[in-house]
Amino acid sequence: MANIFAFRATAPNDMKAAADPIGSENNEWLIKLSDDAGLVVAAWGNDGSFLGRSEQVKELLPNLHCLKLNKSGEPAHPLYQKADRKPVPMGI
Repeated sequence: MANIFAFRATAPNDMKAAADPIGSENNEWLIKLSDDAGLVVAAWGNDGSFLGRSEQVKELLPNLHCLKLNKSGEPAHPLYQKADRKPVPMGI
């Protein structure tokens, strides 16, 4: 499991207020972790679109899956999904 923003916070507004929420090494770590994974499931929720980050990550990591897409087009956070949901290709 990894975060698309290096700055982690339970309140999205705290992350959004950070000087550099993405971090200088985040992309490198996302690539490394995805290379070691059998399946990459995106689950960043609507706040992933902050600073265009979700679009950057979609370009960075091919073959993303998700449990569900929100109306916004962002992959839903697993906390709000039924436990029996199975990952499906995001189709990007």
